[in-house]
Amino acid sequence: MKNDLKMQEKFLREIGLFAVQFSHLEFGLTHLSAFTCEDIRYWEVHFEGNFGLSLESKRDLIKKFIKSELPHLLNEWESINTEIGKLNHFRRHLIHGTGDSYLFHPKISTCIKNNKKIETMKFTVKDINILVKRINEVCTGYNGIHGVFSIKFKYAAINWYNKNAETHKRIIYQVNNEIITEWKG
Repeated sequence: MKNDLKMQEKFLREIGLFAVQFSHLEFGLTHLSAFTCEDIRYWEVHFEGNFGLSLESKRDLIKKFIKSELPHLLNEWESINTEIGKLNHFRRHLIHGTGDSYLFHPKISTCIKNNKKIETMKFTVKDINILVKRINEVCTGYNGIHGVFSIKFKYAAINWYNKNAETHKRIIYQVNNEIITEWKG
């Protein structure tokens, strides 16, 4: 194969898109994890505090909260969380893995340590593009963490909070001059 600088540009573009989109995904997890706090009125404070947490810690906070307080969302979350785990594995390879030069080759090789063994993967530009599309689906697809799932989760979390909070601490809304505590959106 002849040396082609355009191959380098393609890899750099796709790996860059992957990194940016994965950051967008993690931002969404930070947002959701902030709504797992005891007093949702102060979720913004928890949002800032959760920035320093690992990806796994954020996923665990959300999972524990859903499991104990919002079990009707558990199946949806498990599906999303499983996909995030798979994508995170690829992130470890593409962002943190030691790799062969992709300057002029149609595939890059990456190596990470996984369960005390070295794991190697090869990626083409098309492979990375497919991963970016998968991240986009987790972020903004129908059940995405920035989409419908986010809305369902936040509605349920606020309604859970209102059911457990003292009357004067509830989050209330006024609709047609009627005060309601169940969030309708």
